[in-house]
Amino acid sequence: SAMPEANGEAFVEAMGILARLLYTQGKYEQAHQIFEKMVALAQQTEADGFIVKALNGLVGSYYELGNFEQALRLLKEIVPIARGLSDSDLLAKVLNNQALVLQRVGDVREAQRLFEEILVYRRASGDPPGTGLTLHNLAMVLDSRGDYVRARQYAEEALVIWRELDDRHW
Repeated sequence: SAMPEANGEAFVEAMGILARLLYTQGKYEQAHQIFEKMVALAQQTEADGFIVKALNGLVGSYYELGNFEQALRLLKEIVPIARGLSDSDLLAKVLNNQALVLQRVGDVREAQRLFEEILVYRRASGDPPGTGLTLHNLAMVLDSRGDYVRARQYAEEALVIWRELDDRHW
């Protein structure tokens, strides 16, 4: 089917929401196709932050499809761009995808290093959900490396954050 005329970044953002909804329904191939179209439209804007955001969605799609090699290839392209932007939240999201892919392919040492870097950004930005998720991811990596004491410390800190968030929503 033909894509409607792109109405700037809002249209591409809406495509990202649709792709993520398809993921929650297990429709990975359909979501992947939308991410590919998103990237093409984002590249037309020539806005680096927006392009990185769209490409990072595609990285997540490759991850979900189990195509870790393609995800890593794309990350080599976008991580340096993301590091050059002044958007630490976007950088944390890109590095998070990179860490998850590296963890899946067995490079847990580099995944740990990235999660530790992400944690600095998350704490600095005052992002409790992101901080809790990063602490959880870091605990999982440390657990897999046999560092059970630190893994437990991070897991407990994540639980405190999630309890506080849960209390705020009830």
